[in-house]
Amino acid sequence: MSYVRAYYHVVINTYNRSCNLQLAYIEHLYGYMGGIIKNSHSSLLAINGTTNHIHLLIDLHPTQNLSTLIQNIKQSSSLWLKSDGRFPKFAGWGREYFACTCAPKDLPAIKQYIDNQREHHGCISFEEELKKIVINSGGEWNDYMLT
Repeated sequence: MSYVRAYYHVVINTYNRSCNLQLAYIEHLYGYMGGIIKNSHSSLLAINGTTNHIHLLIDLHPTQNLSTLIQNIKQSSSLWLKSDGRFPKFAGWGREYFACTCAPKDLPAIKQYIDNQREHHGCISFEEELKKIVINSGGEWNDYMLT
């Protein structure tokens, strides 16, 4: 029997990083996204965010493609957000997203980081945070990532 674990830390932001995700109702959005991930036979290990972006920690099923899953999450949740009524200013998700693989030993720290998003953003902007995450994961920063 094969054993595959593929952990990804994913960040998606709203179009133009507009602050239009209503925190009073955001748990409903998390539940909706969790359903999309579950239907892909994958597992959502953590989810949290602020009014302009969301972090997800996903254990991707080996039969799934990450880019297809993220496309499904963004498309389906965008339609849901626009029709739900509790997010009247939501205009869509940004074009790009961030994702990097995670080692099993790092999962507790990543979960804690995701769980503390609102407190974290009292000190640092989304733009600064994303730049730091990209560089710390070994990537090269490009402002295009903010689109």
